[in-house]
Amino acid sequence: MTYHVVSSMMAKDKQDSNIYNPNTGYFKNPLASTIQDAIVNDQVHMNGRTASGTYTYVLDKNGNIIFAKRFNRIIVTAERLTPL
Repeated sequence: MTYHVVSSMMAKDKQDSNIYNPNTGYFKNPLASTIQDAIVNDQVHMNGRTASGTYTYVLDKNGNIIFAKRFNRIIVTAERLTPL
């Protein structure tokens, strides 16, 4: 299985070791949420607030839309995004 990233964004991401590892791929954003879990009172929420701005997303193999703000800070996690 594969996933696709806009090539101009991937080129930029590959320069940022806080979000991309050439051996394992993208780090999992710990703030990511499914769109189903984020809808509250007909509004999309992220981190307890109404979401606004630009978000990245992925459609997983089960049809879930998983989204989050871009997360370029150093994160301590062993989890990685897995290919769809």
